[in-house]
Amino acid sequence: MNIALYSVLPFLIPVLVSFFLIRLSLAARSSHARIKLLESDGSSREKLVHVLAQLDTASYSKYRRPAPARERL
Repeated sequence: MNIALYSVLPFLIPVLVSFFLIRLSLAARSSHARIKLLESDGSSREKLVHVLAQLDTASYSKYRRPAPARERL
């Protein structure tokens, strides 16, 4: 069993790496297509860039530490 696994391993690793790279590139391509479709929609009130910027600032303020309270003497 181990001999069979070790003999197939040099062929199996490149096949798996290629498979994952192809899936990643196809997912990125479809994601870009969805973003282009959203940006080309003229009926949208705001551009996608502005929505993402608002989400980014909201998430930044959510995780930002509050300023330390100063003690009065």
